[in-house]
Amino acid sequence: MKKILFINILIICTSLQAQIVNIPDPNFKNALVNTPCVIFGPLGDCGDVNATIDLNNDGEVQVAEAEIVDFLCIGFQNISSLEGIEAFVNLEYLYVYDNDLTTIDTSENLLLKILHCDGNNLSNINISQNTTLEVLSVQYNQLTEIGISGTSNLTSLNCSNNQLSSIDISNNPQLNFLAIGYNELTTIDLSQHPNFGGLSVQNNQLTSIDLSQNPMLKSLNISNNNFSSIDLSQNPILERLLI
Repeated sequence: MKKILFINILIICTSLQAQIVNIPDPNFKNALVNTPCVIFGPLGDCGDVNATIDLNNDGEVQVAEAEIVDFLCIGFQNISSLEGIEAFVNLEYLYVYDNDLTTIDTSENLLLKILHCDGNNLSNINISQNTTLEVLSVQYNQLTEIGISGTSNLTSLNCSNNQLSSIDISNNPQLNFLAIGYNELTTIDLSQHPNFGGLSVQNNQLTSIDLSQNPMLKSLNISNNNFSSIDLSQNPILERLLI
């Protein structure tokens, strides 16, 4: 009888332990359990966070707690790893700006719509599985390349202030806004985006740009490049121009 009881207790303990999300980075864990970082109630922005993840106040993040979160905002917390984010399977909005991240993997967050990770030390980012992603902001990092071919629903991309020498947006037909200033671009192809509305490519190394296929363009910043001339004859509704 004692042996059976011991086995049952062991099974229960093992089961309970399995329900705790492993979060190795102490700063990430502390931010989740000790600071307001989620919104319970009407959806807002990072200024509206009103609760921690730790609903049962046990100092841990339970799988059940992670699974009910659709909005997570954690900035200025010195986080170097987001390991454990894979447990947040219903996450749609993720803001992890101004931390110490060198890489980010959201391949298990398949419902993600908005990702902001500005002001980190990212040298690479894995968003190939995030087919629902609509908004991506990765400005002020150290990216030398960015692969967005799998994000066909992407409408807005801000990757300014990195080290990008090229970008391929040919597989992003919904893209309406692109900010890629302060990089190292020498060329950019916008021919597949007739509905493009906003473009910022200031402070690059462009010598020419073809905007003839972008009749819906309203805002354009091409300052501090190497243009000798630019043809805007096919951009009749252009409202804002910085050259």
